[in-house]
Amino acid sequence: IDGVKICSPGAWPPRFATEPERLVTIATWNTLRRHYAFRGHSWVPSKHRDWKHRQDALHKEMSKFSADFLCLQEAELRDLDKDFVEPLSISGYKHVTADPKGGHDHTKPVIFYNSSRFELLWCKPKSRAVVAHFKEITSDNSLIIASCHLQGGQQAPTRYTQGRSILKAIDHRMRSLDPGSPRARSASSSRSPGRKRGKRDSSSRDDSSSNNEESSQAIGHVSRPKESETTPPRPACIICGDFNAYRDDPSIRLFKAGRFSKKDWIIDDGEPPRRIDFS
Repeated sequence: IDGVKICSPGAWPPRFATEPERLVTIATWNTLRRHYAFRGHSWVPSKHRDWKHRQDALHKEMSKFSADFLCLQEAELRDLDKDFVEPLSISGYKHVTADPKGGHDHTKPVIFYNSSRFELLWCKPKSRAVVAHFKEITSDNSLIIASCHLQGGQQAPTRYTQGRSILKAIDHRMRSLDPGSPRARSASSSRSPGRKRGKRDSSSRDDSSSNNEESSQAIGHVSRPKESETTPPRPACIICGDFNAYRDDPSIRLFKAGRFSKKDWIIDDGEPPRRIDFS
């Protein structure tokens, strides 16, 4: 990555002194779910609460983005097809979602991606996030994106645990791409010989079964490269979404530093979770 620029919708698109084909755009948006109750929001006019009004406004703005990736939060899976999949598929977007079985089964983060430019290699659906690895079709460049919606309220320990889970998924993927690295060997040797291995990560539900087959083949290909093959460049990593966190929240400190230990947990963070260390 040559650089990252964060901008508001009004300042879109982000501008870099680089060729357009080298620019990757990622838009993240909490869509405020279809059936949001608006309790305690008396200042919001009734017509603006109506989902049809909000949906039209959302699609009008998103169409302006022409983004390579649309990372949405609070998408309602029960109505995902008619709310987002059908209109976005016209523009060539495919999608992967967070785990529908964990936590709130109806509102989840979703990643829509421009299928004419990127292909899905791997995906790890989680309760509060979806982590996916994409490759640019015309090159060996790839990136890992996590779209997340962390726990709100005074729940810093829960947010930290969710953030740590996201980083562990990314770390697992990175190690699988380079099994000969010191970090991967260290992780492998630290396993107890009698410990059972969990299920291998697989690609998430996509909107086409053939794409899942291609993803599974790609996982095996990338994870076990032949000695004669050239190792592709390491993927860039982007974590985005609705963090529900203040600047000094432990989850944000973890994301910024990429590591955390018990000594980094302060009393203002609340009761520490059982598992803290990450490096």
